[in-house]
Amino acid sequence: MRKLCFMLVPLLVAACTDTVAPPEVDGPLFAGVPADGNGNKDVFDFSGGPFPVVCDGEELALDVVGWGQFKVFGPPKNRNVELGVFHLVLTYTNAAGDTFVWRDVGPDHFYVDGGELFVTITGRSTASGTVDRDEIVVGHVVLNLTTNEVVFVAGRELGSVDAMACNALT
Repeated sequence: MRKLCFMLVPLLVAACTDTVAPPEVDGPLFAGVPADGNGNKDVFDFSGGPFPVVCDGEELALDVVGWGQFKVFGPPKNRNVELGVFHLVLTYTNAAGDTFVWRDVGPDHFYVDGGELFVTITGRSTASGTVDRDEIVVGHVVLNLTTNEVVFVAGRELGSVDAMACNALT
C-alpha cells in the first residue's frame, strides 16, 4: 500500500499544476460505452426513439440512450448465469418541449439456487418491482423467475416510469 501511495503522489502533483492540460471531451467524462473485457463481456449501446407514450390523450416522445454490458457464466458448477450492468437515460418530452429524465443504472444478476432461476436487481432500475419487470424500485429486489414471485424488496417503490413522466409533464 505504501509503495502505491509513492507511485500516485507524482501523478497527483502533476494533475494540480498548470503544465497538464485537462482532457477535451465532447460529453460527460466516463459517458462512453465500456470496454468488452478482452472479449469476456458483450457490450451494447442503446439509442432509440422517439417512441410514443400516451398520457390521458396527450402524447410524449421517449428517447433512450445508453449502454449495457453482459457477462455470461459457464456451467457446469457455476450457479451464476449472467451479470448485466446497465446505464440508460430515458428522456420524455412533451409538445411544449419540457422534459422528464430518468436514469436506469445498476446491475441485474441472474443465478440458480435449488434448481430455480433468480434475478437480483440493484440500483435505479426501470424494470424491477414486479415479476413482469414493469415497475421501479430504487434499491434492491430479488425475483424468483421460476415461480414468478417477488422474494425481496428493499428501497423506494415508485410505480412505472411512464406514469412518473406523465405526472411530471401533463
